[in-house]
Amino acid sequence: MYMKAISLGRKRSFGGNRVTRWLTSVGGTRTALIGLAVLILLAVNAPSHFGRLPLHHMIDPATPRHMTTVLQEGKGTITAFEEASTVKEASSSRKSSVMDLFHHNVWYSSYIPKTAPKAPPLKYPIWWAGPFRSGSGYGSEAITYALGLLENGLIRPEDLWVVHSGDILNAELPAKLEPHVWAFIQQQDYANISRVLTQSELSRPAIVVCHSFPDCWERPGEWQYPELPGVPCPPQEMEGRYIYRVGRTMFETSTLPRHLSDHVNQFDEVWVPSEFNRQSFIAGGVDGKKLYTLPQGINTTVFNPALHTPLPLPQLKGTELATGRAESAGRGPHGGEKFVFLSIFKWEGRKGWEILLRAFVEEFKAHENVELHIATHAFIEKVPNWVERIRQSLTSRCGVAEGTAWTSLPRIYVTSAFISDEQYPQLYKAADALVIPTRGEGWGRPQMEAMSMGLPVISTNWSGLTAFLHPDVAYPIPIEGLVEAKYDGPSFFNWFAGTHWAQPSLSELKRLMRRVVTHRQEARAKGAAARRYVVQEFGPEGVARKLQALIRQAEKRADAVAAERLRAKAVAKSGEKGPGQQGEKQHHANKGEIATALERLRHAAEKQRAEHLQAGDHLLGAGEGEKLHALGHGKSHGAGHREHQAGGHSSQVRRRHAKRRERKP
Repeated sequence: MYMKAISLGRKRSFGGNRVTRWLTSVGGTRTALIGLAVLILLAVNAPSHFGRLPLHHMIDPATPRHMTTVLQEGKGTITAFEEASTVKEASSSRKSSVMDLFHHNVWYSSYIPKTAPKAPPLKYPIWWAGPFRSGSGYGSEAITYALGLLENGLIRPEDLWVVHSGDILNAELPAKLEPHVWAFIQQQDYANISRVLTQSELSRPAIVVCHSFPDCWERPGEWQYPELPGVPCPPQEMEGRYIYRVGRTMFETSTLPRHLSDHVNQFDEVWVPSEFNRQSFIAGGVDGKKLYTLPQGINTTVFNPALHTPLPLPQLKGTELATGRAESAGRGPHGGEKFVFLSIFKWEGRKGWEILLRAFVEEFKAHENVELHIATHAFIEKVPNWVERIRQSLTSRCGVAEGTAWTSLPRIYVTSAFISDEQYPQLYKAADALVIPTRGEGWGRPQMEAMSMGLPVISTNWSGLTAFLHPDVAYPIPIEGLVEAKYDGPSFFNWFAGTHWAQPSLSELKRLMRRVVTHRQEARAKGAAARRYVVQEFGPEGVARKLQALIRQAEKRADAVAAERLRAKAVAKSGEKGPGQQGEKQHHANKGEIATALERLRHAAEKQRAEHLQAGDHLLGAGEGEKLHALGHGKSHGAGHREHQAGGHSSQVRRRHAKRRERKP
């Protein structure tokens, strides 16, 4: 028999009122009272059956109504209580690990396959601090990495703790994520997993991963973004709990500004997506010995052209015709099947939008059955009318004469409406090629998504894109050189000032756009090759295994760093300037001091955990549910309004710096 968890609005219960009424109708008031007493006893003892996790902790109070329905139907986080025999087996020991609970109930079944192998334990758990609840590019990347580890059995659930850090909480995010992804975010959150793990598991010192823009990272005397949760990173709740600090970040231009380099250098090691960023960080003054490359992955199962049908682009909600005549059906007046270029970016100068517009209107004529669809959203500034923005940009930046009839130009469609994650594969499926003449990327998420969908991609041969955008699988745009990144409007990100980015060749862009239109079979073949390449090199399991290797190496480096710090501290304490008898004795005593230091960290962890459990039993922690709704305002940062270049800087951070233009980085 299964008893499903019942959710009514924001209250979670066993449905006691209904049970009482039913018992009263069957056996009278006395029977009802006895039955109610039994239910109360069951509820009191429930924590021991589920690893000390009471029923009201099993479903996040911030979970929207449609999600709780999914949970009740057995498709999400908490599907049901197991049969009594299984519960009895699971509750036979209060020290059952989280993985044991996975085998005995369904807590992790929504996002960890039962076929996943059991990973070996880590000496130091990974405490991952990133914008998991924001819908931003960094948040999407963090979720992909962590889920990849769990789904492929490369890390134990006990060894992965997540905490939101580095961006505002997005109240709309739960409704936009797949149920198993939201389940992961909730259940691996430290506020929740700490209620399930044993004392010994929680008392281990951690390796903390700060996954955000470097200015959000801790630096003595700085507290620049007090409105952002978990900033500075490592968050205050981690104080005294970690032994090693890892950063995950990226930057889109030729070098990292000195102020950001100072933030990066204070970390023990930093993971960047490509060799481009490793070199640009070194150029900015970062110690190269701290830098390791970790490519970005993509879910090649979701972005699979065989699984999707095209999305009707002109009928897509919010789509408007900016130039050209209304779409003709089937063939153009001069014959030939319609060809659709797709471009996805946020509206900022770095994305090269004026190069794109100019190349398209100069290369193609109104009578050709070729059109450009732009899916964009405003960045920092507000854009009340996108058709007017496109037309004004054409005349002011793209060489179109004032007074030109808009119908005399080739068709350009624009939309800034929200596009869900489920719609993106359909959006790519509806296009014939993706084109983005960007000036610089940390990685290039839309480009990789399009390649995974089998599309030929035309994009710039510079920056993070060079890690995967090769002539055999794409159409790289040659650059004319590097130019200084200068203020070009309210969407300019102040951190780019004084650095350099690429100048894509306009003539080469026009040539490549014409080539994919006239050599369609070649373009399709290149798109198919791109799909095979991405599946082989950047699929979730492959990237997760690279991450696992980095984590294992970081464990060894953490041991070495801890030993060196203790040695330096001992030398400073003894006042010795070099090796000697005293130093030799101290060297042999290091192992004992390391053990003592780790024991102190464990005691600090136990104390904090006790305070945390005493503070209250809200699933998200005191006040976080209110923060979720108070801070998560406006439109979603995800999908159509997300930062497509995953790992893209926090929009909140960028907006603050836009208001501080007088301050030099």
